[in-house]
Order: sequence, then C-alpha cells, then structure tokens
Amino acid sequence: MTQFIETLCIEDGRPKHLAYHLNRMIRTSQHFHGVRIPLHPLFEHIAVTKSCGRAKLRILYDTHILSIDETPYTPLYRHTVRLVTADSLLYNYKYADRTAIDQIWHKAGTDDIIIVQHDQITDSAIANLVFENSHGLFTPIHPLLAGTCRQRLLNQGIIREAVISRQTLSQYDRVYFINALCPLYSLPAFPVNMFLKDGQE
Repeated sequence: MTQFIETLCIEDGRPKHLAYHLNRMIRTSQHFHGVRIPLHPLFEHIAVTKSCGRAKLRILYDTHILSIDETPYTPLYRHTVRLVTADSLLYNYKYADRTAIDQIWHKAGTDDIIIVQHDQITDSAIANLVFENSHGLFTPIHPLLAGTCRQRLLNQGIIREAVISRQTLSQYDRVYFINALCPLYSLPAFPVNMFLKDGQE
C-alpha cells in the first residue's frame, strides 16, 4: 500500500497552519485509498507535545496514521545549488518514498538542487521556490509538489504564479526556499546568478 508523509512545524508546542496539512492528508488518503484518514492519533500527540522552539513533526500514513515522530528542526543553509534536469520525475503527492529525488540530489553533490522539467523550473529537493525581482515575488506555476506554505502565500496574495524557465531565470535576482518549516524570509535569499554563472547542469 502506498505510504505518504506529512511534515508540520511545531512552534513552542503548537502546530503551525494545521488546517492546510489536515486537508492535504484527507485529500491524499481519499484519492489513493478511498477513505478519510482517522486523525485522532495526530490530535492526541499535539495535545501532549511540550517541545520548545521549532520542531519538525513527521507523520507517516496510508489509510491510517502509522507513526508520528517529533525532532528538533535544523534549517538547511545553502551555499551551493545546482540546476538538474529530471523530466520523468513524479512527486505530485508527498510520497514517503523519496528515493528518486534523493538519488538526484546526492549525485549533484551540492547543498540543494533546483529541479528542471521540460525546461521549466519546478522545486528544490525539499522546498518550493519563490523568485524575487523588482516586480515582486513569483513561484513556478508547475511545482513538483504544491506545498502548504506555497499555497498559503498564494491565498494571501503575497506571491504570484509565473512560468519560469531556464531562459527567464536571469530576470530574477534571488530565490527563497520555502516549506512548512521554513517560511518566506526565515533564511537568507540565494542569488540566482550563483547557479547561472556556470550554466551548470
């Protein structure tokens, strides 16, 4: 049976933006297994968690929640990023099996990768992308996985979708890597010219 993960941010014992994560878990379970996943184990865990600071809550599930693990959050600081083409890579649901992505990332040998599909910019290995220029903040219209932080920023009108290709990357100055544990501006932006200067693949 196909298994999935959901990753939440726990801030001083309280879950952040819980509704977005619950909705995705319910949609995923109904789409693949035809059932609404019981969520009471998650609510029970949240009720008793006493973590301080920012923690990562990882939920493994199929038709039921299989495990819940909570660990301190360690941000990923990026000094090297590489563009990598992976036209056949599929990760439109948050599958527990990330082998294909991790293999590509490991092969690149960089802190992170930006995945290109059919010349279109999608996501990094672990984050959605938000590009910035003088016109505002833009996220690729075709992400590998439409994340909860990305969707919330779209709903709030903070970012806009755009077709971003290899050819148009030079129109942007910097990129932010965002996910549930790493909201916009929580880490320094990465200069776009750092992964364009070599034309690297």
